[in-house]
Amino acid sequence: MAINGDWITAELLERTLLAEEGANECRFRVVGHKVEAATKKGDNYASEMYRVIIEYEMDGKRHKCTRIMKVIPSGDIQRKVMEKNNIFPREIAVYRDILPRISKLLQSIADPVQISPVCTYTTDDPKTMLVFEDIKEREYQMVDRRIGLNLEQTKLVLRKLAKLHAGSAVVYQEDPEVMEPVMEGAITTNPHRQDFLVFYKMCARQVVKLVESWSDPSYGEILKKIRNLPNTTIAKGCQVYTRDDAVFNVLNHDDVWTSNLMFRKEQNESSIRVHSIDVSYALSKGENYVSIIFRSALKVQSKSQPLHDESYIVKYTPKDGAANLKMNDYNVHEKEMNVYELVIPKFDKMMLSIGDFSKLFPKTLAVDREHDAIIFEDLNHEGFVMADRVSGLGFEHTKKVLVGLAKLHACSLKLIEMEPAIFDRFNIGILTRHTTALYSMFQSSFDALIEEMKTWDSKWQYYCGKLEKMQPYFIENSLAVTDHECEVDLRVLNHGDPWTNNMMFLNDSDGKPVDVVLLDLQFCNYTTPAADLFYFFYTSTEDEIRQNCFEELMQYYYNHFSDYLTPVNSSIVPLPIAINEVTCDADFEGLTGNDDRTRQFKRTVMANKKYHKIIQALLPVFDRKGLLDTLK
Repeated sequence: MAINGDWITAELLERTLLAEEGANECRFRVVGHKVEAATKKGDNYASEMYRVIIEYEMDGKRHKCTRIMKVIPSGDIQRKVMEKNNIFPREIAVYRDILPRISKLLQSIADPVQISPVCTYTTDDPKTMLVFEDIKEREYQMVDRRIGLNLEQTKLVLRKLAKLHAGSAVVYQEDPEVMEPVMEGAITTNPHRQDFLVFYKMCARQVVKLVESWSDPSYGEILKKIRNLPNTTIAKGCQVYTRDDAVFNVLNHDDVWTSNLMFRKEQNESSIRVHSIDVSYALSKGENYVSIIFRSALKVQSKSQPLHDESYIVKYTPKDGAANLKMNDYNVHEKEMNVYELVIPKFDKMMLSIGDFSKLFPKTLAVDREHDAIIFEDLNHEGFVMADRVSGLGFEHTKKVLVGLAKLHACSLKLIEMEPAIFDRFNIGILTRHTTALYSMFQSSFDALIEEMKTWDSKWQYYCGKLEKMQPYFIENSLAVTDHECEVDLRVLNHGDPWTNNMMFLNDSDGKPVDVVLLDLQFCNYTTPAADLFYFFYTSTEDEIRQNCFEELMQYYYNHFSDYLTPVNSSIVPLPIAINEVTCDADFEGLTGNDDRTRQFKRTVMANKKYHKIIQALLPVFDRKGLLDTLK
């Protein structure tokens, strides 16, 4: 269909993108665009619909996006009818003021359903228009209006209408004034807005002529009745559409027909064809000790999409080897599958219910219990990256993680109120009285630290002596941190292993963190939040932060924890493992074994000069706090 889109300029598109960004200063530069018709002839009568493919530069990178522009008709007669009946201002008010409030209501009951496309911008310059996301990019399609809807499609429309109607009733009850622009519809007794009534009267006449043309005597009685229709249709229509404040009223769509609906079909397995799979390790040696993480890169084709690339993360836990033997007592494989399948979806709903749309965990696409595997989305494709585990996290990145832990802990408190037995299966942490499987790992690391300190200058032997006195009680003192002597002790679902490699960040162009997701929940457990906080703070932050910012950042965590819910000892051993740079023996056997290879690995990581600098700064601090004194 021939269209005239010359009036759609780069300046207009830059204004549109700027409004979506919500910024005052435009960081976009439109470098090209293409305009095409968004609907077929006959699919839309009251507006002009354009699909605009925009190419733009932002922060030195080139991007592409598509927007739909719904524009007041350019023909004089159509435009005057639209303006006279206030059609576009009414629609703008619905998308700008009413639908967002209905969406927020639905989210408050953990229903993230989308009733309509997102309207990103409205303007009267150079034409009156609304700009929408292009939901065709998310595989929404129109149904052939000549065929009509099947039963499942009809039921789906009715469910969406029910949510629109119910939401609008609540919005009107809370704020009647917001509904003022929609108190009068297209069919009205208002003498100044009778244009659409003429159309309906004409349609009634055409129905009479059609039935008469059949010359079928069996329709004789019906003809007698419908011949009076042109004379009564306007009065009857106005009677139906006139609002009666004495009865129940809702916001009606008012034009619910096939061309005003778009559907997204579930992908049929047979419609997807995988052309190739390339499997590689997602993490190098020394980055993960218990599981194997694969990245699966696929070339995929479907009926709705041409050949394209997709990527997934597959987390697999071997059933043989030293890792599996030691992990049997922890049941880490089943625990992690349970938490991703049974717990995280409930956390996501809780966050949605308070209007928090951030992503705390990667999306779980499948849990394969037969093969002890979990398939996740590949966050690299969204720009998420891991931080440097050797350097540690800076102040802003640390705060992002603490906010994430605050969300996790607060959600778990709320969930246990709702389901008191939900965390019964998550009572085993990385260091626990339920199994001694990893005692040797922690004890040998502590022993290796003492042996390394004996080679340091004489001024450090005071601290070395204190640690030697703690040596026989090290494991017991560590276990005591998570003991619960009183039922009123604050307990939450801990991540259990929150170090640098178990989190990914989305950073802006200046390297500042925008978002964080937490990974690897194999050691999650229901215990004191202090376990997560100390473990994270002393294993994963920069030296300066570790030495000077503990109290400030714990207050920061507490403030956010309190915001998410009502207000609700130390781990220095894993740190040398986290910052180790010699990876030849960096595997689970090297970490947890009891042979010469393991002892050499521990000596190597403890000899790390960077670790010396960190622990030498912390030892006086811990001593002043009394943490190096023997507890029996």
